[in-house]
Amino acid sequence: MKIEYFVKKDYMTIEPLSGINVIKNELLNQKAVVVCDDTEYVGTLTATDILERPHNLVIDCMSKKPQVTTDYTVCKTLKIMKNKSTDVLPVCKNEKFYGLIYKNDLVEYLTEYTNELHGIVDVKTQELQELTENLENIIEEKTHELRKLNVTKDKFFSIIAHDLRNPFNLILGFSKILEERANTHTPEKVEKLAKIIKDVSLQTYELLENLLEWSKTQQNKIAFSPETINLKELVETKISHLEILANNKEIKLFHTISHSTFVNADINMLKTILRNLISNSIKFTEHGGSVFIASSDNRDYTEISVTDTGVGMTEAQIENLFKIQHQISTTGTNKEKGSGLGLILCKEFIEKHDGKISINSKKEEGTSFVFSIPRNKKGKSDIYENRLNNKAY
Repeated sequence: MKIEYFVKKDYMTIEPLSGINVIKNELLNQKAVVVCDDTEYVGTLTATDILERPHNLVIDCMSKKPQVTTDYTVCKTLKIMKNKSTDVLPVCKNEKFYGLIYKNDLVEYLTEYTNELHGIVDVKTQELQELTENLENIIEEKTHELRKLNVTKDKFFSIIAHDLRNPFNLILGFSKILEERANTHTPEKVEKLAKIIKDVSLQTYELLENLLEWSKTQQNKIAFSPETINLKELVETKISHLEILANNKEIKLFHTISHSTFVNADINMLKTILRNLISNSIKFTEHGGSVFIASSDNRDYTEISVTDTGVGMTEAQIENLFKIQHQISTTGTNKEKGSGLGLILCKEFIEKHDGKISINSKKEEGTSFVFSIPRNKKGKSDIYENRLNNKAY
């Protein structure tokens, strides 16, 4: 910064031939006086000059001090003061005397400026620390997402390589047998082979549907469009679609849902949820068992349950049920194949509705899946927080 801002113009002037005793007191108050012969600047007299040169006249006490200009910087001026051992210097502008500059004023300015800089540095340091912490959090979050994506990718390729390829090998193999030996096999044998092909095809189609829907959820490409749905009509439609699977195992499908039960949901997602939960119950229920669908209304939510008389699950199985990294192909009671994607889809779609899903299951006693769907509008619910003996996810 230039020193012009700090130049003092309220100085006292004296003549060169003035007596020292006359101005001693004034000089102590002023710290420096300007010596002028008429109006022409002669020099600057300080208290230090009188102490170092104890003469009677001002002209004899004066020491030569370098003049600085208003363009000098604060730091440069302080350096000159230090070299000349003086606390005051004359200042000129346009080659004429302009005023006095004092060391104390410059030091005070630099102190304030330094403190201000320290404050700015402290603020910027704090901001930098916060940015660093935020960056570390972002990196950690992105690393977690990347690991999750890697697990998803590995699972995706595992399903394609194993769970999809194997059923097609079965279909192709039995189709080839039918083609080559249809004329030599009994009708009963042909019917049995056709039934196997049909069952495997249905299971593969269900897996493919889940795979495609799950793939869309990972890319956030599934639109969420809730509408008012008659729950009874939708459940009866899904039961009719799954009766073939149930009849193959002589499993009875029941429901007690009232015609007046309505929910506010995305119909495609709700279809997927019901299809997967009901078909999962069929898969893990022995021949001659049953699957029961029911609902109950709360103030904002409808609870829907799918309960079976199947083989049930252990605590460990329930704990890992919705974790894709722990999913493995599970065989049903009739050796049906599964990838675990169906239940993961159910959880994701239920959470899209701000709902929750819980499981109550005991080994060899069956399983009950219970989930919530809004009745009129989307909203949070705590209906599962106090559910006893259930695992909530």
